Amino acid sequence: MQQFKTVYFADHASPGGRSGLTVSFSAGDGQLFGAIAHLSSHAIRRAIGHDSFGDLQKAADQAGSTASGYVRDRLRSVVRPLSVNSIGTDTTIQSTFVGGKGSPLHDWFPYLEGYSPAFVRAILHSYAPGATSVIDPFCGSGTTALTAATLGMRAEYCEVNPACRRVIEAKSLAILLPDAERLKIAGSLRRVADDLRARVAAVKPAEDLRAAFLQVFGTRPFFRAPDFEAVLSLRTVVDEIGRENEQLGRLVEVAVLGCLVTNSLMVRRGDLRFRTSTELAIHRTDPVEDAAARARMMASDLLDLDQANGTIKLASADVRDVHVSDGGPFDAVVTSPPYLNGTNYFRNTKIELWFSRYLSTKAELRRFRDAAITSGINDVTNGKVGARVVPQSEELQKTLMALEDDAYDQRIPKMAAAYFAEMDEAFGRLRAVVQRDACVAVDLGDSCYGDVHVRTDTILRALMTRRNFEFEKEVVLRERASRSGRQLRQTLQIFRVI
Repeated sequence: MQQFKTVYFADHASPGGRSGLTVSFSAGDGQLFGAIAHLSSHAIRRAIGHDSFGDLQKAADQAGSTASGYVRDRLRSVVRPLSVNSIGTDTTIQSTFVGGKGSPLHDWFPYLEGYSPAFVRAILHSYAPGATSVIDPFCGSGTTALTAATLGMRAEYCEVNPACRRVIEAKSLAILLPDAERLKIAGSLRRVADDLRARVAAVKPAEDLRAAFLQVFGTRPFFRAPDFEAVLSLRTVVDEIGRENEQLGRLVEVAVLGCLVTNSLMVRRGDLRFRTSTELAIHRTDPVEDAAARARMMASDLLDLDQANGTIKLASADVRDVHVSDGGPFDAVVTSPPYLNGTNYFRNTKIELWFSRYLSTKAELRRFRDAAITSGINDVTNGKVGARVVPQSEELQKTLMALEDDAYDQRIPKMAAAYFAEMDEAFGRLRAVVQRDACVAVDLGDSCYGDVHVRTDTILRALMTRRNFEFEKEVVLRERASRSGRQLRQTLQIFRVI
């Protein structure tokens, strides 16, 4: 039985704007097709080394092959077939952001804590095959909600980070637009990419953004001076485009957001930190060119998409404020809550928050961090953690006592206590909006501080059991080692609501 994949090229288009090369795969190429089925046209063009159809056809002629056969042969030589496990996907990779690399929408914004669309589809297929509605209480860059909507489901989400919400809104726009409108906006986005350098050169930098930077971050630069001016001018261009066409402006803003950190003096390696002198010596930056390249990739992705049959809606920013929507209680939850790993998720996106005008004072960054689940040492303040009631759990109490005795920083036990208190609140609220027998899938990792192993998965399991979530199954997704050498793991916890 043959399967087919269409690859779109800018120079292989019908007058309507969407016409691609259809590549067929025989039954013997089943594993290869499984590995590339989720990839965008942009990702496949990069994999085969041909961005234009004209160049591809010349290469195929020289090889004595058809264009379709040439693409298939090139993919055989560069793509690793997937190894499949018990939930129907290569979860070692797919449960990480890297696993979704190349999927339409996925590469628009580098959210390192995310997972792949294939991971969400596998969970829904294996554990919630009859579900029609799903909620993700910690949605990040939107993968759960977007994937569910493409499957025809009613999808809602919670996300406290407004920069992430802007990314989700832009992606939602992409999949909910009717085909004709989406193809039209793809053409407009390509034209913006082609003209971006000229537009940046013709405008004045956004001075309000410059002033906000000094108020929030002080005088230490986050960018080389010419790059900083370019970023300020990109803000002005995004504003101009948004006034002309709000939908197009949202997409162009995401194109810029996606390349801010890579063109800064900083790097995201778990936490956002300044690059070392060695890293800076080899670091090349051009925010305008990178934003244009990302806009072209996004325009290409728009051609890959079909209009989603489902719906997407923000349920509430904070899951602890969520209520049953007009569509009734949900019958599935797929989520990856913050890990108790010391990462400060707002600090990691502070550059994007600043560019999106969500930060104009230091106090605003503090307010955002206070609104999030406590998961990093710098989240700990007396005002935030002192009011939390630590839930009753034997293993949690033993863990907190061990952290008190062993921790090299006395904020660590406070952080852990606040984390589990807030997670307990979150899942208590979530229980009120899911129906009986709903599937709840939680992707979670454990952690280690000093010599103390914090078994986040089992502690959370005990807390959820008290909330009438019945534990059903655990799938080990990945194993890794802490800095001290302790074996840690990432697991998928499956619950049923009783």
